[in-house]
Amino acid sequence: MTALKQRWAKAIWRAVLAFSTRGMVVVVLLGFCLLPTSYTRFAPLDLLTAKLASYLVEAPQTLRGVTVIEVPERSMQLWASDIHRAGPLSSLLSNVLHGQAGFVTLVLPQPIDFPTGPASELLQELAVDNPQAQTLVDRQAYLASLLADKRLVIGVSSPRQPWLPAGAKPIPIVASDTPIWQHETLQRWLWVSPQNYGAALDSRPNVEHFPVYAAHNGIYRLAYQQDSEQVYPHLLLHQLKEKQAQVWSDSKGFPYRWQPSDGFVVGNHTIHASASAGIVPLWGLTERMTPYIERLSLEEGLARGAFPEQVYIVSDADSTAIPLILSAASLSKGDYLWQPLWVAPSLKLFMLLALCYLIFIMPRLRVATGVWITSALIIFAFVSATVLGAVRHIWVPATTVSLLLAFGHLGVLIWRDKRTKWQALTEQAEKASVLQASIHLANGALDDAYDVLQNCKASGEAFSYLYELSGLYASKRNYERAIATLDSLIERAPNYKDAKQKRSAIASVHRSQQNQLEKTTLMIDATVAIDAHKVDRPVLGRYEIRSALGKGAMGQVYLGFDPRIARQVAIKTLNYNQFDAAALPDIKQRFFREAEAAGRLNHPNIVAVYDLGEEPDLAFIAMDYVDGSPLSAFVNADNLLPVFEVYRVIHDVAVALEYAHQHQIVHRDIKPGNIMYRPVPYHLKVADFGIARLTDNSQTTTGEILGSPLYMAPEQLKGKKVDYAADLFSLGVTFYQLLSGELPFKGDNLASLTYEIIHGKHKSVRQVRKDLPTSAARITNQALQKDASDRYSSAADMAAALNKAIKRDFSQEAKKAGFV
Repeated sequence: MTALKQRWAKAIWRAVLAFSTRGMVVVVLLGFCLLPTSYTRFAPLDLLTAKLASYLVEAPQTLRGVTVIEVPERSMQLWASDIHRAGPLSSLLSNVLHGQAGFVTLVLPQPIDFPTGPASELLQELAVDNPQAQTLVDRQAYLASLLADKRLVIGVSSPRQPWLPAGAKPIPIVASDTPIWQHETLQRWLWVSPQNYGAALDSRPNVEHFPVYAAHNGIYRLAYQQDSEQVYPHLLLHQLKEKQAQVWSDSKGFPYRWQPSDGFVVGNHTIHASASAGIVPLWGLTERMTPYIERLSLEEGLARGAFPEQVYIVSDADSTAIPLILSAASLSKGDYLWQPLWVAPSLKLFMLLALCYLIFIMPRLRVATGVWITSALIIFAFVSATVLGAVRHIWVPATTVSLLLAFGHLGVLIWRDKRTKWQALTEQAEKASVLQASIHLANGALDDAYDVLQNCKASGEAFSYLYELSGLYASKRNYERAIATLDSLIERAPNYKDAKQKRSAIASVHRSQQNQLEKTTLMIDATVAIDAHKVDRPVLGRYEIRSALGKGAMGQVYLGFDPRIARQVAIKTLNYNQFDAAALPDIKQRFFREAEAAGRLNHPNIVAVYDLGEEPDLAFIAMDYVDGSPLSAFVNADNLLPVFEVYRVIHDVAVALEYAHQHQIVHRDIKPGNIMYRPVPYHLKVADFGIARLTDNSQTTTGEILGSPLYMAPEQLKGKKVDYAADLFSLGVTFYQLLSGELPFKGDNLASLTYEIIHGKHKSVRQVRKDLPTSAARITNQALQKDASDRYSSAADMAAALNKAIKRDFSQEAKKAGFV
């Protein structure tokens, strides 16, 4: 039994260690999503959005029409406990009620105790013959008449748990028609119900008392529940109801009801409230929202003759009195916040979306980007909550959600940092294993290399060594181990080079070797020849090499075939052996830059890049095979294209360049040799992005001159950082040459050519070829401006100029060619 407990303890400990920080974030956020809204441990934090909203509303300066009479606490307790010693209270109430026509709110520390039973009857009998007893009876009757005045509302300070006044009348309830509200489980999870009353207060039926309690987390509840079917008003709501009822003149009856999904209807007013009947009064919430209140002492209240519309008589030690007065004013002015039914589900949904963002999206972002997005989400939550509070008086408690998002972001950052370090350690171990395998191969320890490579993860270097190892095994006639090595390779990388074909060939040789007959041996030789052809056939990646097409700017170009989709491709290669070791990194970077640049482009007039691969001694790019000729075949004066065709070609190149420029790519080597052209059917492709620069690449530098000098822009020759305008200059040179058969700038050597391009003035193309339209000179002149800002503002502008010229100068040819 002890051993079993130890195993369980170890298993639990391993699970705890394996539980990542991201897992903890998931558990915490998901736990908060599942917590019912009634969980108020974090409610004080959520009051922050209400305070922010209060700064966007007009602050009250003075509470007009309200006076507070503060009575010493001992006197107030004495009046409430002994009615016969409450003479000053009668005098004060009489003075106030006769000095104004509004309402009086009396807040006592405990209910007024009117004597009842035999003691009261005995006092009545004594009053017949005893003047002193008669005085007590008269005082009691007078105080009772004052307390029965309809303008007087009596409240009793109570603890947080409210009590039910004796004889209290419930508020009629109107059932909500919201479907989700009618689902009991969702209702309990998403919304807080009004707080239940405690025991009923034992007071006389003819003196109705209402509970006065401190706001809980800034929230006043206007009603309380005795059971699921009866709701009773708070002093604030009853006071408002009495004021409205006094001026109500409609004979149909005074509207007074509660709908949990909206709030209270009191006369002509709708008091919006949350499902818990709660509101957040803005008055008194901050120092800015606390107006001046006129306060009088007991002596000043007895001496004063006139009073405003609303008078409060409270104990000078009652901490709930002033917040109650401010909340009543806030309620009457409409300066309070409430929560519609949609707020709670929206917060739950926002938290779930935040959880999805933290788990699935944020780990894939850069640290700075993640911080910006998380900050934007938090700011959005606070701004939305503040604006909704100030404009629509809707309280959205977004503080807790924002804090959870912030701490969740921090947790995921910690997890990602740990994962990155773990991956770095794993990669180091992988590199060490691959290095060890290479040493074993160099020493001829094939079995040791095989054992090491079996423990390596899937990586290009491991695949390369497995492929090489299979050949070494086959060369030593260890065909079984060669097949096992290829099986291991194919299992990890099914499409690696020609591994499957090579395995088939070696397996065939292995089967033939097992037959010792001479006839079979002859068949072995024949089979080996055939299978060796399959194995040794020139293959780059999955592409079969068919023939050589020529030599490109950076290496040999072959016609290849993709057997997977039966498509011809052009394969540009870079042989590492033909470059110095010191220059090779820069050459490789330039070569792969072409793939990166062209790979970002998908345009009918740009050569598409399909694949990129690297062998131990070379790299290759598989791209679109274009059946045609470069425009360099049409730059001689005796072999020029028709003028319309030149306009059409340059227009399409400009459109293609505009597309590349919009994707932040500058070609930097536009010339006739890099434009493939087929006249019938018409087809045109811009090729050779070998020196293209990504304009958003952080490695772009100045002082580097790449391209063909004959077609370079002045700023390009100066080694300055170039942009799209350099391509427009090169396109202008190409346009000029295709029209005239001459270059606009010439020089005996590179120095003189550079000087002419930077400082020289070119001859107008119409001076070279007089039959050209005027648009030819206009377009070439603007494209060949020395200052980049004087050229066309974009390739699209140059294309538009060419299009306009074609329609004007070559309308017939354009219609025949289907250009317009």
